[in-house]
Amino acid sequence: MDHNLKVGDILYDIESKQVGILLERSNQHPHTDLGDTYVVWAWKIHWSNGACFYYSEEGLVLIVKAMTFLHFRSD
Repeated sequence: MDHNLKVGDILYDIESKQVGILLERSNQHPHTDLGDTYVVWAWKIHWSNGACFYYSEEGLVLIVKAMTFLHFRSD
């Protein structure tokens, strides 16, 4: 599922006025009784206030579509 997010892209949070950079995309295996039937992709984002957070790819795409975060491609 390609949403045109890639390492090095910049995000701007319009509410907090913070700038974030996408550092890495990783496969997060949830620890549930559902087994390995699904995968959760997550993005590690480093923010200008020094914080680092992980966002699920699906959640991040929804935040960008809602224009809460503005997305700027690195290319």
